[in-house]
Amino acid sequence: MKQTLPRVAIALLALAVLVAGCVSGKAVRQKETLLVAVGFRAISAITPEQQYLMKTLPANKVSAITRRGKVYFVYPDHFRLTLYVGHEAEYLDYARRAQGKGIESSAWESAWGDWNAH
Repeated sequence: MKQTLPRVAIALLALAVLVAGCVSGKAVRQKETLLVAVGFRAISAITPEQQYLMKTLPANKVSAITRRGKVYFVYPDHFRLTLYVGHEAEYLDYARRAQGKGIESSAWESAWGDWNAH
């Protein structure tokens, strides 16, 4: 009986971690689906510059960056090595719809970056 209790506790803890991972994974997929629905393009990170963005942009956040004088909004999917890229109009539509669905989307979820220097 003494060994059964720790095994049950460990099993419950493992189940809780698994469920939490599924919930957060579902929330991420919901966000990515919404980004595509509003017009963000999914781009595989294959060039050195795209791979640099994958490494430096914060996970699960839309970042506003400038490149060659233009503003882009970029969301990195580190699991699929994909960048979701949109313009201001798409981002504003995303922010409006995300708020309606209860998905986190503060205005410019992370700091502006100037990627012209990279």
